[in-house]
Amino acid sequence: MRTRSGAGRSWQGCPAACGAALLVVLGLAAQAAAQAVTPANVAAEAAVACANAAFSGVSWSAGFVSNVAEVTFGETSTDRVLGLSCVSVDGTVATGSSPTGMIAWSEARFDASAVGTLVEIGRVSGGIHATGLTNAFGILAWSETAYATNPAAVRVGTLDGTVSANVKPGGAVAAAVCARTSVELTLASGAVVFGGTCGWDAGDGSATNAAEVLRALLSKVKARTATAAESNALVSASSEGYAVLGGTGSDRVCFASENVAVFGKVALGGGYDTVTLAGIASGKSLTLPPVTGAELLAVTNCPDVAVSNAAVFAELYVGSNALCRLKDPAYTVAGLYGSGTVAPLGMLAVTNRIEVGRFGGAPTGSALTVTGNLTLGAGLTCALRAAETAGVWANDTVAVSGALTVAGGGTVDLGCTAAAPFALNTRRVVMTAAGGIVNPAALAGWTLAGTGRDSETRLLRIVRAEGNSVVVVMARRGMMISIR
Repeated sequence: MRTRSGAGRSWQGCPAACGAALLVVLGLAAQAAAQAVTPANVAAEAAVACANAAFSGVSWSAGFVSNVAEVTFGETSTDRVLGLSCVSVDGTVATGSSPTGMIAWSEARFDASAVGTLVEIGRVSGGIHATGLTNAFGILAWSETAYATNPAAVRVGTLDGTVSANVKPGGAVAAAVCARTSVELTLASGAVVFGGTCGWDAGDGSATNAAEVLRALLSKVKARTATAAESNALVSASSEGYAVLGGTGSDRVCFASENVAVFGKVALGGGYDTVTLAGIASGKSLTLPPVTGAELLAVTNCPDVAVSNAAVFAELYVGSNALCRLKDPAYTVAGLYGSGTVAPLGMLAVTNRIEVGRFGGAPTGSALTVTGNLTLGAGLTCALRAAETAGVWANDTVAVSGALTVAGGGTVDLGCTAAAPFALNTRRVVMTAAGGIVNPAALAGWTLAGTGRDSETRLLRIVRAEGNSVVVVMARRGMMISIR
């Protein structure tokens, strides 16, 4: 682990052992890092490293292989960039009386050149746990000032271990992973994340007892030996807690396996936030936890994945190497993007934009496939690029296996420019519907744009239905092309 800090102090009840022992622990670690040998605290599951001494105007570093207990960097009046960077956490990070497992913190004063507060971990294969009476955070990055000049971010490259935050009932917040500005997190096979209240009503009702009860249950979940009743108890205990609590910036949470257990809400706050399904094996299903604040569901490198609880997303992207089966009965999205395949269980409607080339860099001439029925909302724009290469025209298409319903007017945007305009006297198929086109007359109210000749008044720019196809035509007035 590499760290940078200015003035530091304990935060909300850092264990008393952090005092005199701190400099010894950090000194041994720094010496070990310099000599490239194993630090002295490797074997200790709960070695303490809390920065509660003053490091006035000094940058310093400490190296730990694993098994660090509470890690707190920062202070409420710091003016320094704060960071905590770990290659991996392979052992256990667990708090005593303090409510946070790993934290980087800064508040009112900050250097104008500062890039903010950061907790960055390459991999969590062990456990990070926090238990508190009023708040609990497994991994936290926080800054009290404007995020544009002092952001606070959490980045975890791979989480296949366990992170938990267990707060007493009636407490304020329990969040396993939390950042004031942004969270970047990948959940790999075996990941277990919990935020909520568990075990406080068992035994003596103490924080220690609650922590032991929760960690025992999470161990069973990770080993896949938990009973349905035990899993349901965790679901109930996490109903008001957060597995991931994002901030004011752009958050990204990736599910890289269907073998993950997420107890608690995924609330991603402000900014343009994305939940990604990536690399899930063919034929697998994933039920997403409750998600709020996320704009985009992106599905990539998933040959055939079924996803439930995804109807909350405003936009959907499916990459060229993915097939996404939507298991909820109805989906209405503002944006549908990509060149993969979407298979809705029931209704799929798009209200604002369809764009094949967005996000994934698919070549012009790619197709977005809908296996089922598709409704085009009134006012929709279909961005379907057209381009000529070596004298041959190609364009993006939308292929629907069921019925294509046209609710009202809209636009087909070909993305051509004045430097490379759409060719005159040209007809191109932009959509097909094997199940037929419902309300084809509405296409008469559609506009053909992005031709590179949009301002020329002597041209016909037409969108129309021909059988089970939607075609676009551009020709000089007085000439009509109909090629079948």
